[in-house]
Amino acid sequence: MHQRKIKAIIEQHQKWLETKGKFGTRADFYHADLTEYDFSFLDLSGANFEKADLKWSSFKGATLKGCNFKSANMEGVNLIEANMEEADLRFTDLDGVNLAWSHIKNAIF
Repeated sequence: MHQRKIKAIIEQHQKWLETKGKFGTRADFYHADLTEYDFSFLDLSGANFEKADLKWSSFKGATLKGCNFKSANMEGVNLIEANMEEADLRFTDLDGVNLAWSHIKNAIF
């Protein structure tokens, strides 16, 4: 996926979060190639990453509450200090993922 498109989706998601769904749209990265993308320190709560290729991406310090990562490739992903409360990680490749100091309360594995 092209970097400009990813940034536009993130901007719309921020509006969606700020207005509690009245404006913007929830981020949908279904089956997207997001290899090595830096999502560090972003609030992506509720975003859809189902079946996305996130290999070697960084979510350091990101807020990922309630995100859908079902069946995503998260090989080598940096999740240091990420908040992943209630995230859905079923059937996800977590090989080499760094979850140090991450918050995974009520996450589904």
